[in-house]
Amino acid sequence: MIGFSYTLTWKFAFSDHRSTTGFYSIFWFLLIAISSISFIRTKWYEIFKFLHYSSFWIFLPIFYNHHYVCKPFVLTIIFFLTIDRLLIWFKKLWVVQLDEVITGHDQDLMLIKINTSIKNLTFLSKVFSYLLFKFNNSKFHYQLSNHLFITIPQISLYQSHPFTIASSPASDKEILLLIVKIHKGFTKKLSQYYLDHPNSKLSCLINGPYGNSYEKLPKLLDYQITIDQLTALKTDEPIRFSHDYGSINLDEISTILSKNQQTLKSFPSKTNQLTKLAKEKIILIAGGAGVALIYPMLYHYSLYPHNFNVSFIWVLRNEQTIVEFDDHDNCDSRTVDLWHTSKDGRPIISKLLSDTIDRDYKKIHIISCGPNSLMNDVKNFATNHFKLKGTKINLIIEEFSF
Repeated sequence: MIGFSYTLTWKFAFSDHRSTTGFYSIFWFLLIAISSISFIRTKWYEIFKFLHYSSFWIFLPIFYNHHYVCKPFVLTIIFFLTIDRLLIWFKKLWVVQLDEVITGHDQDLMLIKINTSIKNLTFLSKVFSYLLFKFNNSKFHYQLSNHLFITIPQISLYQSHPFTIASSPASDKEILLLIVKIHKGFTKKLSQYYLDHPNSKLSCLINGPYGNSYEKLPKLLDYQITIDQLTALKTDEPIRFSHDYGSINLDEISTILSKNQQTLKSFPSKTNQLTKLAKEKIILIAGGAGVALIYPMLYHYSLYPHNFNVSFIWVLRNEQTIVEFDDHDNCDSRTVDLWHTSKDGRPIISKLLSDTIDRDYKKIHIISCGPNSLMNDVKNFATNHFKLKGTKINLIIEEFSF
C-alpha cells in the first residue's frame, strides 16, 4: 500500500478501480489484524468473529473487481466454499432439543442437557430436520474431547458458540451434556431464560462434532470379564468428591448390567487390586469450566483400572459450583481432589500433581483444561518431573485462549 501510494498520483489512486479496490482490501485486512490482537479477541470475541466473517465475504467481490486475472481465483474460492457449506449443512448440522439447563448456586457454571432424539422435536423442527435429510439422529457420533457449535434461535438467531461435549461416547447416546461458564451475552441470556422458564423445551441447532484431540489420548486395551465377576464387583456407593478442603456427595449412580451380553469389556473400578497393577497413570486436572473436557475422561478411563490408575483434580472458585453430573451411568466410588480458590487461595499445582503419583509408572498421561496460568503450571510440572524421573509423559493441554 505504501509503495503504490508513493508511485501513483492521487487522482489515479482514488479514481481507478484497480487502486481503490486495493485500498479497500488493505482496510478490511487491517480490521482483521487489529481484531485478532489477544486483548481485543478475548474482550470482544463477538466483534472479532463478526469482522472475520464479514471481511472475508466483502473481500471476495472487491478482489473479483480488482483485476481480470483475479476472477478465476475468486470463482474457484466460491465453488469450494459452496461445497463446504453444503457438506456442513447435510453432514454436520443437526436439529435437536434443549431439555434442561441447570444453573449452579454461584451463577458461574451451568449444565446444559440436549436431547438428540427427533421424536421430541416440534413439527416445524422435524420438517427442517427432514430437509437436511436427517430422519433420525442415530448417526451423530462423537469422540472424547470433541466439541460442537450450538445455535438457539429463541435466545439468539445469528449466534453460534462452540462448547466441549461433556458426555462420554459410551453414555446415553440421546443425551448430550455441556458444562458452560456463564459470561455476558449469549450464555447469560440462556441461563436467565431458564431461570425464568425452568421447564422450557427449546429447539436448537448443533453443528459438529469437531476436533481430533482424542487421537492423542491414552488407548484402551480389551479386557474381558464375565457378568458374574462384574456382579461381584458391583458397588452401591455414590460418587464422592473429597479433599482436605471440602467434599461433595453426588446422587447414587447404579452400575449398568447388560442382560443380553455374556461378557463386558468394562467394569467398575472398585477393586484396588486391579488399580495397583496398572502400569500407566492418568492425571486429569481441570480449572473451572475445563471440567467439560475432563469429566467424561474420568468416567471413561476409570472403567479400566487394570490399565490405568486415574486421578482427578478440579480447581474451582467455590464449593457451590454445579455438581449435577448424573448422566454418567457406569461410574462408581472414587476420590476426586477439589480445590476452592475462594477459600484456599491459589493452589501449588506441582504439589497437587505430585501427591497423585504414588509409585513409579511406565508412562504418565497428564490431561488438563483450564486458564493459561493453570496450564503453564502443569507444563512446568511435566517438564521438571521428566527431568527428575525420566518417566515418559504424554501431556495434553486445552487452554482458554478466548
